[in-house]
Amino acid sequence: AAMGFGVVTIIASTAPTLITMALLLIPVGLFGVSFLSGAQGAMQAAAAPHMQGRVMALFAVVFLGGTPIGGMVAGLVAEAWGPRVAFALGGGVSLLVGLWAWVVGRLTTRPVSTVLPVEPHPPVSGGSAGLAIVSVANNSPVMPPPSE
Repeated sequence: AAMGFGVVTIIASTAPTLITMALLLIPVGLFGVSFLSGAQGAMQAAAAPHMQGRVMALFAVVFLGGTPIGGMVAGLVAEAWGPRVAFALGGGVSLLVGLWAWVVGRLTTRPVSTVLPVEPHPPVSGGSAGLAIVSVANNSPVMPPPSE
């Protein structure tokens, strides 16, 4: 998705008209959403179940915290060389990082033992359409009171 985002962004930077640019921004957005959801899924799958919240919080801080820095760099490039160059540079960086990740992924092998097993939730018996609150103290299901 990062490589597709980069390629379509570079193509969009050469758009001759506003309508062409607007049409090319549709696949840019689709690749961006695809990249974001794929990255979040990969992070959650790689994290231990009890650490997923912390890992995703750190992911959000890094991902969203990089936006002001990238915006400042893009603004400086746009001021010096124009917005088309800034847009193409962003696409080029995305393309290069995507290629790097693809090469590293192809060269790196992961043994099956690195995949953490997910422990099943304790069984819940009867009542309230399967809704239950699990007590952290003794790991036993506590059923909510029946609604009338």
